[in-house]
Amino acid sequence: MEAFSQEVIGNIKNANNEEELIWIISNSMSQLRKKGTFNEPRYIMHMIISLRAMTTNGLSVNSINNIRLAMAMFRQLQKDSREPIF
Repeated sequence: MEAFSQEVIGNIKNANNEEELIWIISNSMSQLRKKGTFNEPRYIMHMIISLRAMTTNGLSVNSINNIRLAMAMFRQLQKDSREPIF
């Protein structure tokens, strides 16, 4: 899952707008569901932790904003799933 998550994070950083960011996140979850190995709470937690641990040195303002927005989206998904992380 680590390689897949890093690919998703790369796509998140490069998203051009919020609509594209939403598509990236929903598409990543759809891809995992198709593989049959999808554990939604675990994936959401992993993505929140991975995005939070990123260093923003050298990233564009757009990439930093995408990371923050993606974290907020994953937190909302986590909240909606009713399984608290922390």
